Order: sequence, then C-alpha cells, then structure tokens
Amino acid sequence: MMMETGTMDKIKEVISGLANDRRIHVLIIAVMFGPMHVQAAVSLGQNPITVFAAQNVGGAIGNMICPNNVVAVATTVGILGQEGVLMRRVFLAFFVFLLTYGYIALLYTHLLFKG
Repeated sequence: MMMETGTMDKIKEVISGLANDRRIHVLIIAVMFGPMHVQAAVSLGQNPITVFAAQNVGGAIGNMICPNNVVAVATTVGILGQEGVLMRRVFLAFFVFLLTYGYIALLYTHLLFKG
C-alpha cells in the first residue's frame, strides 16, 4: 500500500535529505521502523525484544559488506583499489556471522523466549 501511494518515495526523499552518509540513513531507518517491527512481532505472537534485537544486529552484520564501509576501510588501511580482495576476505566471516546469528535469533524467538 505504501508503494502504491508513493509514501515510500516520500520517506526515501526525507531520509536522503537528512544526511549524505548512508550509515546515518541506516540508523534513522532502524529507529523509524523499530516500532513497526515490534508491533508486527506482537501481532504475530512473537517476543518483540528478540525480533527487535535481531533487526538491529542484522543491520550491523550487513555493515560488514556495505560498499561504503568497505571503501572507507580500504582507504583507512591504505589498500584503496583492492576492495574486491577485502570483500572476499570479509565474506566468509560475514556468512558465518549471518548463519550463526540467524540461527540464534530463530532459536530465541521461537523456542527459548516465545511471545
């Protein structure tokens, strides 16, 4: 519904206008949509704390392969132009974190701390 009415485009424009740094955009989105995810978890009978935590950690894990962050790291450590090498070296750790945390989040949300 938000796509059909153009609301998502308006939200994108507002967020983009607040800062040029995409990391700030991610933070703003997490704060804006956090309450929506909590409400969705409650309405689905899930533990809202574990769902909200999974949302935020997922964003942090995604930052490991965010192109802006990879370029910033490459520039900082003096290997600008070798971002592909850096991405290949980071991808295994990213994938391990993703699978491990995804499994833990599912375990916490559906078995250990049910809504």
